[in-house]
Amino acid sequence: MAIHPRPANLRYVDIICPFGHEMSKRKAYKIFLSLEDRIDADLEFDKAPGRRPRLARFAITYSARIEGRRREVVRYDNFHGYLHRQKFWRTREPVPLSALERLPTPDLLDACRQDLARHWPRYRSLMESMLKEE
Repeated sequence: MAIHPRPANLRYVDIICPFGHEMSKRKAYKIFLSLEDRIDADLEFDKAPGRRPRLARFAITYSARIEGRRREVVRYDNFHGYLHRQKFWRTREPVPLSALERLPTPDLLDACRQDLARHWPRYRSLMESMLKEE
């Protein structure tokens, strides 16, 4: 595992997985939105012999420290064979996003990151409200 120098609010971790039908490479990084809020990205690239790596699967998760605990708030991912979103203040059940699946994977990833970067304060507020009701 190699950690590459990056700006203070961003850290990349390269993980090379030596098993499977093809060599895959994973990258994980964090984007700090505040001291208590962050976006975690987990990207997996397929590397076929003689070709450039291509983004195959990803998980983008917004998490927040609320009431002294780190909690997952919203996640977008396609690790289960289809694109879905989980809004953890509602349920852990994945909601398919089939309309977005037509986008190329890099564009899809960008759309998910942009949604979380734009709406994280609202998502945090919804999670806090749900926790008060418990």
